Amino acid sequence: MAVSTYFARGFLRHIYQDVTHGNTLLDRLTALNSSTIHQLETGRVIQSTSGNGRSVTFQVNASEGVTPTEMAELISRLLDLYDAAVTAGNTTDATRYGYMMGLLKPVRSFRSTFATLAR
Repeated sequence: MAVSTYFARGFLRHIYQDVTHGNTLLDRLTALNSSTIHQLETGRVIQSTSGNGRSVTFQVNASEGVTPTEMAELISRLLDLYDAAVTAGNTTDATRYGYMMGLLKPVRSFRSTFATLAR
């Protein structure tokens, strides 16, 4: 997924602000998921097209370069984290939100190691 963890955390924070206004976290995530999938179905957010190579570019937020498909993947990821929070025994939206934020950690570095491969 091309959406960074920082973007995912900011998006979750934005969603959680709406929770304090009477919605539940699951209601808000489900509504956003439906809305995003609807955008993909309608095809109304085309940024650019191409010729015989049949290239079409969709975009939701020009400053972030996030496509509708990436947004759908992001919301699906957040719904998976919500399910994990419920499974872990978190009973309120506040504890579920905290649990989800705890799992959204940015990757700071990585390295490839082939030391454990069989010869």
